[in-house]
Amino acid sequence: LGILGDAYGGLGRHQEAVSSLLQALPISRNYYAHRHYAVCLLKLGYAYEAMGCYPQAIDCLEEARPIFGELRFPGRALQAQQALERCRMVSPATS
Repeated sequence: LGILGDAYGGLGRHQEAVSSLLQALPISRNYYAHRHYAVCLLKLGYAYEAMGCYPQAIDCLEEARPIFGELRFPGRALQAQQALERCRMVSPATS
């Protein structure tokens, strides 16, 4: 489902990407796949950002960032932080 979300996102079909990623999210959480869960949240954040749904994007990115930090993936944590900053610049009322 995560790969399907990637495909939809790459095609600019962000709503379908969100739908696939939302289905993948509880699966990764239920199987204690923390890295996959965090990546799914990051991708959801990107999809929501692309759709202009900044509060939802911020929620996903804020949840993903510390997980990447705990897992020692500083590059992914930085990606989440940069996306958060972009979203907050566009939607300052949600920061």
